[in-house]
Amino acid sequence: MKTEINILYETIVVISCVFLIAFLWSDNALLFGISLLVCSIALYIWHREKSELLLFIMGAIFGPVVEVICIYHGTWSYSNPSFLGIPPWLPIVWGYVVVYLKGIHDSILGVKK
Repeated sequence: MKTEINILYETIVVISCVFLIAFLWSDNALLFGISLLVCSIALYIWHREKSELLLFIMGAIFGPVVEVICIYHGTWSYSNPSFLGIPPWLPIVWGYVVVYLKGIHDSILGVKK
């Protein structure tokens, strides 16, 4: 039961972040600060293992790299980019989403931490 409650709480945090992005996309500095704060707190609460921190770092690097490549080739663009065609908050969101999805995957399969 505890796992399901944690997944519910964490899912609410992720959905809240989606709404924050939708409403604050034009203010990169504010959205970066809020994303950093929210994701740091969520990582501290739900994802304290070193392997999860490594996964966060990998997602924060590789997700935006793929996006920069796609943006360079004209696949899509962001409305308010600031560096290499991406907003500064994007690596934080990519990193956390990778960790979040891994947690959901492990919960569904019953993988123990």
